[in-house]
Amino acid sequence: MNNIRNTLTTITVAICIALFAAGCSPEYYYEKGKELSKNGEYDKAFEYYQKAAEKGYAQAQFALGIFYYSGNGVNKDYKQAVIWLHKAAEQELAEAQYILGGCYYTGKGVVKDYEQAVKWNQKAAEQGHAQAQFALGCCYFAGNGVEKDFAEAVKWYRKAADQGDAQAQFNLGFYYYNGYGVEKDLTEAVKWYRKAADQGLAWAQLSLAGCYDMGDGVEKDLSKAIKWLRKAAEQGYDQAQFTLGLFYAGGYGVEKDLAEAVKWYRKAADQGFAEAQYNLALCYHNGDGVEKDLAEAVIWLRKAADQGNAQAQNALRKLPR
Repeated sequence: MNNIRNTLTTITVAICIALFAAGCSPEYYYEKGKELSKNGEYDKAFEYYQKAAEKGYAQAQFALGIFYYSGNGVNKDYKQAVIWLHKAAEQELAEAQYILGGCYYTGKGVVKDYEQAVKWNQKAAEQGHAQAQFALGCCYFAGNGVEKDFAEAVKWYRKAADQGDAQAQFNLGFYYYNGYGVEKDLTEAVKWYRKAADQGLAWAQLSLAGCYDMGDGVEKDLSKAIKWLRKAAEQGYDQAQFTLGLFYAGGYGVEKDLAEAVKWYRKAADQGFAEAQYNLALCYHNGDGVEKDLAEAVIWLRKAADQGNAQAQNALRKLPR
């Protein structure tokens, strides 16, 4: 009987030790931190992430870096963020490598260093990280940290685009449209613009509208041009808003409507789009789509002129003094 009791005691102690060990494992601390973070308890989550990070757990090191980067559960500290991101990146965590590359690119928490940015983005990109692939493509396009190479930029944009990265899809379309790093192919440009536009990328929607307007790589179709232009404008893209205003002012693809033109000019002008500010000034000056108001016209001319708009500057010089 004593032997059985001793055996049970030994088993019980072993189980307790095992449970305690599991409870103190970095995985336990990390998962507890995730749970607390999801509940918005960032201060407590930070403590658990720190325990796991100090034990070398890569995911926790990354999470700790992001907490320092964003200021969740701790005072924002880019230098500390970089320290922990670096630890996770050295353990081949692709997301950490990508964010670390961004820190080097922008100089957050470290001295700006494009070569280091390329190094870490490359490591993440080679693991299939789409955003890092896009970032690496941008480095090759601009020649930041590497020798400028449009063909290499296309290579990385394509990898990201094939994974559904909308910005990479747009850039790839832009390259095909202009013949950068690939043979110019307007049909292929439209294909990639459409993929990005379908994901709601406003500048892709504007570019696709332009293709339908000009008949570039697709049959000319003003109704489709207006459709995509409106989608971009309704997202607040100032250039699309201004262009839509032009279409309404000229009755191009839509029924002429000066009041609607003013509406879209104003939306773009309020965002600081100089050409829209100048056109809005003309509308007030001429009473097109809005009650004539010379004082308001001057206000918008000055706004456009202050941004270097030559037409507005010339118009102001001609005003009686």
